[in-house]
Amino acid sequence: MNSRPQQSISDRIRELAAAGHSRADIARMVDRSYQQVRQVLVADEARARRNASSPSRSTPVNVPSPGVREPAAPGYQARPELRPVRLQVDSLGRVQLPEEWGVPAGAVFIARNFHGSIVLMDVSQASEAARIASMDYGSDALIAERRLEAMREFD
Repeated sequence: MNSRPQQSISDRIRELAAAGHSRADIARMVDRSYQQVRQVLVADEARARRNASSPSRSTPVNVPSPGVREPAAPGYQARPELRPVRLQVDSLGRVQLPEEWGVPAGAVFIARNFHGSIVLMDVSQASEAARIASMDYGSDALIAERRLEAMREFD
């Protein structure tokens, strides 16, 4: 580790993680809590996913997430629509999306009625959103992760 005096704790955590050290070992090396180490690394992973999915970014940040597969990207490139579009439901309950949106026939979406607003998400985006929500806000993931680290330490 080439630590410089001006290097922040977060930078040292990232450097040690890139070198392959476990979160528990990193916490001991930098004299911080396991939770702080985890927060730095999980925030970096979330930031990398956001940057990788953002088309405006020319060079996405590439932070590997061991053991986690990224969902497949949709087979089409949806263009963002900034203004509302009026859609009508036909007698069979179908809604036709505008052709200029570029959504091919047979594309699969997840629909959700969220307090009176209908939200459609591509299946890959919905699974990614669910995974991020469970990682970032779920204490169960932290507890399971900590137990796994503890098992590794004692073996």
